[in-house]
This record gives sequence, C-alpha cells and structure tokens, in this order.
Amino acid sequence: MSAAVSTNSGAPATPAVLPPGSVRLARLHDVIAAEWIKFWSLRSMPLVLLCLTGWYGYRGWQGAHDAYSHYLSFPPAERGDFTKSGLFGYGVEWFPIMVAVGAVGALTVVSEHASGLIRTTFTTVPDRLRVSVAKVVVLTTVMIGFGVLIPAEVYGFDRLVLSGEHLSLPLTDPGVPSLLISTVVLMPLCALIGMAFGTLIRNTAASMAAVCAFFLILPMLFKSPTTRWAIDVGNALPCYAWARLGFLGHGQPVGGETHTAALTAFVLWPIISAIVVAAVLNRRDV
Repeated sequence: MSAAVSTNSGAPATPAVLPPGSVRLARLHDVIAAEWIKFWSLRSMPLVLLCLTGWYGYRGWQGAHDAYSHYLSFPPAERGDFTKSGLFGYGVEWFPIMVAVGAVGALTVVSEHASGLIRTTFTTVPDRLRVSVAKVVVLTTVMIGFGVLIPAEVYGFDRLVLSGEHLSLPLTDPGVPSLLISTVVLMPLCALIGMAFGTLIRNTAASMAAVCAFFLILPMLFKSPTTRWAIDVGNALPCYAWARLGFLGHGQPVGGETHTAALTAFVLWPIISAIVVAAVLNRRDV
C-alpha cells in the first residue's frame, strides 16, 4: 500500500545508496565464511590439530623433565656451566609439526580438486582472486591460533618443571620473545607453503610427498654446505631461518646466516606462497 501511494503521488522512489566498496567487502566476508566452513568440514583437520596439540603438550612436559634430569646429572660444582640456551622444547622434534602443518595447508586445496568442489566454488564465486584471498585468510587465521597454542603449552611446561631450579627462561629474557614469536609465525608460514604445493600439484599423494621433501629431505641436503650458493639456499629454508631467529641467537646450522637474512626469509616465504596460490588458482583451468 505504501509503495502504491508513493508511486501515485508522483514522488519517485529513491534507491538506497551503499558506501563505495561495501558490496565487495560483504561478498568477501561471505566467501571467507564459506571457506571457514569448508576448512572445518574436512574431518581430518580437527583430528590432526587435536593430535598435534596433545602430542606436543606431552613432549613439552617430557622435554622439561629430561632437561631437569640432565641438569641433575651434573656434579653440584659444575651445574653453573649448564646452559639454558635452547631449553625451550628440550628434546622436542619440530620437523614433524612443520610437515604436518604443511600437509594441512596442502589439503585445503587438493581436497577440493579431488572432490570436484573447486568447480562449484568457482561457479558460485567467479572472482577467483577473491576465493584465493579467502583461503589464505582462513588458513593463516587458524594456523596463527594453532601457532600460539603449541609454543604456549611447551613453554608452560618448561616454566612449570624448571622454574624451581631457576633453569626456565622467563619472558623478560631478551631472547624469549623472539623465540616464541618466531615459533608462532612458523605455523602459518609452513601451512602457506603447503598450500602453494597443493595448488601447483593438485594431487594428494604428490603434494604430501613434496611437503615431506621440502621440510625433511631438503634441509638435510643443505645442512653442511661448502659452496656459497648452497649456503644461501640453506639459509633461505624456513627451518634454518626459524632456528636462527628462535634459539636465542645460537641456532646457526648453516654457516654465515645473519639475523636480518633469517628475518627476511621468514617474511618472504608466506608472501611468495600466497602469491603462488592466487596466481595459479586465477589462471589454471579446473
């Protein structure tokens, strides 16, 4: 009735004017919400993250007790020589979690190619760049949260077990913030690299093999380089950059690496991986 009266009165209806960019932002928000649902709809995702959380919590507790036992094995006169450097996650092997997180990143893409869901996604949202941005945002957000949880529980057990003997590293120690932050950033970094592999390869088995080779085999090949180019490649690998940033300035498995070079590698890896994901998904047929 009101619409009819308005028309008959001769006053033209004024269309609602949305602020510039509001439609685009709303649509991107919807795509991010859809990608969030798709991420958690994969049954393996919460299971893998839950298992990793439990395992590294246990390893953090066990590693702290191992460090304490190692400290007690020293004669009282020599306990002052026991170094606290690197006690964070003492005995905890970090390579497996890098592989697991990289595999999670790869699965976010290859699972859609395997099921054909990627075609439906691009039919619903023809703007592939927007889909790529949403995937990167969701994966980065989840892995930042996961990256906070893992070092927090490992460091928490370290403090709980070792603080009585004044062995634990307090948060006020100059090296601890860098240690924890670099470990937090390591999780989304590895996940985005895995997503880039999944986008390039688009096959589950081959993507998993590529992730394992990159995070396990490649670092072993460049562990003791002898030429300049091999040293540069080794220093650029995420595991060695993380070691240099994290282990209180003592983690230099590859010679000649500086703190600035390690930080540069840490910044460039996620950026390059996100660009690869966006470029390949935007160009390649599905």
